[in-house]
Amino acid sequence: MNQALFDAITKDDDEDSLEDLLTDLEGKNQDGLTPLQYACNLKAYMCANTLLKAGAKPVVSSTWIADHDSKLDVDDQSLLDRAVYRGAPELAKCLIANGARTDWMSSNGWAAIHYAASSGFAEVCAQLVERGVPVDLKSGDGETPLVLAVEARRPSAELVQWFIDHGADVHVVDQEGNSLAARVKTSIREWRKAILDVLAAHGVKEAPPGPDRTTESYELVQAYVGQKVSAALDGTLFGHVPATFWFFFGKPASLKAQLKDDFEDEVRGWKWTEVVPVGSVSFDDDKHHTVGWLFLDWRKSATSPSVLITTSDTFGDPTTIESLAVLKLQTHGPAPQDEDDDEDDDDEDE
Repeated sequence: MNQALFDAITKDDDEDSLEDLLTDLEGKNQDGLTPLQYACNLKAYMCANTLLKAGAKPVVSSTWIADHDSKLDVDDQSLLDRAVYRGAPELAKCLIANGARTDWMSSNGWAAIHYAASSGFAEVCAQLVERGVPVDLKSGDGETPLVLAVEARRPSAELVQWFIDHGADVHVVDQEGNSLAARVKTSIREWRKAILDVLAAHGVKEAPPGPDRTTESYELVQAYVGQKVSAALDGTLFGHVPATFWFFFGKPASLKAQLKDDFEDEVRGWKWTEVVPVGSVSFDDDKHHTVGWLFLDWRKSATSPSVLITTSDTFGDPTTIESLAVLKLQTHGPAPQDEDDDEDDDDEDE
């Protein structure tokens, strides 16, 4: 192993600094990584580019340092997948230009084009399609790159248009029959409008809104408003061990305002008329220690809403509970009132 080379990569040295160290390019460090793999893992673009020009092989890897902050449990990503997933599009383009394998499908069912589409890397997507990757390549879950581009938290209208211009199926629907327009998840108004305008120009329009369930939602929880309410829940909630959680119910309009102020991006385009916030969630009986939010979801039933409970970092993957009754809520007397609790908050979102 050429330790000096690995040390230089750690510092992301320039090409001149690496010139005398470019030996044993396939030698592995103690973690089983070659210099190129190590550079990719660190997003060290200059070093990776130098290594590729010196003859390092951009082969598929089966060993990576564990990424404990990752939401993916994947250990067989290719070098190219890893570069895109780690947010290094320039490195990804360099790998593609130097012959990296573009058709590798990792065990989670995603290929490089899925990572690139989800991240909004238009130039990477273009390079991949130019090298023969199908524009409608389906992931293991049956999702096409266009679907992932539409569903991205920070979607690019230009990328969505590019996929459509290059033959992507704009009329694809999910298992529940939802069109692409229904799968736009960003709540940033400008981005949402831009994506919907592109889809509408190709005949895919947003479904008309259903009935406003705000009043019905508030009526279902009104008995708990102003009360300390708890529920003993199993470990499926938030991934914790069994614990008691506290719920503080309130007016949907007030809760919507808080969510839009603090979590504009995370709300991911839910229609407030059918996914209605009715309370906050805490680990103790102090309403100011909010760790999550409780919504009533009317999208699948007009008579019995399910419950969604989510935290600030899991809006895209909430815990779903069949109904309020399943929570077996218990009241513990009045909750302390803030000065603004009595203010009228009747203004709804546009």
